Amino acid sequence: MTEYEVADLAFSKIFQLQGMATLTLGLVSALGDAVQQYMTVLFAYIAAAHFIGASLERRQVVILTILYLLWQFWLLLVLVSRSYGLAFTIGNLRALDESEFGLPPFMPQLITFSSIILLLAALFASIYFMWSIRHPKPD
Repeated sequence: MTEYEVADLAFSKIFQLQGMATLTLGLVSALGDAVQQYMTVLFAYIAAAHFIGASLERRQVVILTILYLLWQFWLLLVLVSRSYGLAFTIGNLRALDESEFGLPPFMPQLITFSSIILLLAALFASIYFMWSIRHPKPD
């Protein structure tokens, strides 16, 4: 193998790693954006429940809650698809990197699963909050 071929092979591997790292950072950024949108809509729903929830009609609450649920489930699907892409990219990066260090192979799935569970808990807690505002317990 000539010096040129060795250098070409080294640079192609570097460019592959750099491309995969850039893709990974883009996916992490997209995940952060999805979580940020999710939390923004969640707190907007909680604020609406707190300030005007008791004065809304039943039909208005139902429409608001249905739109809220559709939007949040769509964002959860975006989160899952981006997490799957991130896990795939990390697997490809791991194949390019021959070192034994890094995240365990199950870590992206564990992070995805735990974040989905936490976001779903926040979703149902916010709906319960709206229900509590609309139907206060008598003292």
